[in-house]
Amino acid sequence: MIVVDVGWNKFVLSREDGIKLVELLEKAELYEEKWIDKEKRGPDGADHSYHVYPNTKTFSMRLLPTQLYQMAKLAGKPSE
Repeated sequence: MIVVDVGWNKFVLSREDGIKLVELLEKAELYEEKWIDKEKRGPDGADHSYHVYPNTKTFSMRLLPTQLYQMAKLAGKPSE
């Protein structure tokens, strides 16, 4: 199994799917919506601006040993 860290999330995938996901993320662009304060709005009154730009965020990938994966799977979601 592979753990792929994206932002604050960690996704567990098979090795093949993890590699596919990383390859797709390398090609992806970032999309962002920015709120515009009322005082800074243009004549059209738009309250958001929309942006697409190259991905500069980092992500990582690491192996998850089978025994650790199985143990974590049995433990399930942690309680608060």
